[in-house]
Amino acid sequence: MKTSIVGTVIVALLSLQLGRLWNDLGAVQSSQSQRGQEVQAWRIDSVPLVTIGDQPNESLFQVIGGAFVGEELVLAERSSGTLRYYDRETGNLERVVGGKGEGPGEYQMLSFFKRMGAKIHTFDLANRRLTVLDRTGEVEKTAVIGPLGASFYNEVIDVFADGSLLVSSLSVPQGPVTSPIVQRDRLTLARFDADGRFLDSLGTHPGFEVHMEPYGRAGGATVPWSGPFKRRSMVGAVGNWFYIMENMNPVIPVFDQAGSVVHEIGSDTAIATRLSQTDRRAFRELEEIGDWEAPQHYPFYRRIKTHDTSVWVLHYGDDHTWTVYSDDGVLAGRVTSSEKLLILAVDVDIAAVLRRDDLNVETVELRRIVREWTSGGSRHLRNPERNDDVSEAGGGGGSFTEDGV
Repeated sequence: MKTSIVGTVIVALLSLQLGRLWNDLGAVQSSQSQRGQEVQAWRIDSVPLVTIGDQPNESLFQVIGGAFVGEELVLAERSSGTLRYYDRETGNLERVVGGKGEGPGEYQMLSFFKRMGAKIHTFDLANRRLTVLDRTGEVEKTAVIGPLGASFYNEVIDVFADGSLLVSSLSVPQGPVTSPIVQRDRLTLARFDADGRFLDSLGTHPGFEVHMEPYGRAGGATVPWSGPFKRRSMVGAVGNWFYIMENMNPVIPVFDQAGSVVHEIGSDTAIATRLSQTDRRAFRELEEIGDWEAPQHYPFYRRIKTHDTSVWVLHYGDDHTWTVYSDDGVLAGRVTSSEKLLILAVDVDIAAVLRRDDLNVETVELRRIVREWTSGGSRHLRNPERNDDVSEAGGGGGSFTEDGV
């Protein structure tokens, strides 16, 4: 592996120790943030410390997640169905776990990866199988996630702090399609235990917008979306709570496991940006369908990512600024970059980020996190209590999503 100098990154400090760092380095406290005082700003240093995947014999494709485990960085690669362990100081590949298949520790369609403490959770969408591994990649247990509602394919999309699973199922509303329609998928949520047993329902919610045309005898087929964006919902866990973000709503509710709202993220005073003339014209084909009404403004959010006590929100139209909230909804700060990148993992002051070039070639880089100072200077993010156990507090997670980054 080589160390290279290139770009800056979108960052998400997705770790339990982040909460300590905001306090240690004088980050904005809850009462100050919400009174409109200055919000702390962070960025990623432009010099990568390590680059992974830039050699022809060690290329990467469809990396869906990563996590720091001690002195190693673990990358989950969907295309090969493997977990790849790299030395975080040199970027050298040390070992590969898993592979394509149906046996224990193998994956046909690796769709989810997350480290919680010393355990690694993965999910194979094709086999509907959860696999829990230890930090070295040894399989500890597997469990098949049973059907949820009318959908055969259920997906583990996150893990709660208590070890239970956040499971989702998407299904198109039933009924004959006799004319073109636009409707929302049904997003059914539930909680399962680590052995794959259903615990309780978390409700049914609007999912993606879909455009359907008649097909066959009273059947329907999904056709490509012609508009510049869709109404959609994104779901994740933070601690033992979960959020449901609808991208057209500026307020993101956070629920407990009983389904009650505990607090909200975002601001109900956010200003909606009206569509441009070009994008309004792009919706005209869809506006001719039934009683569907085109949105009058752009979405508020493009992406949301959680990790332990932090929630990171990427705003629509600004692919280079994340707004960071604590787990109780307090505005903590903002992190900026000059590139579109996916954050895979963070350990104290180091972020592992996924880059995709114009040809969709993937590389993973380790970058240092630095704080912006109003005086124009900067300092590295440091934790005076750092030791090997710190990185065990939480790990990066990921799933293969539509937006990618």
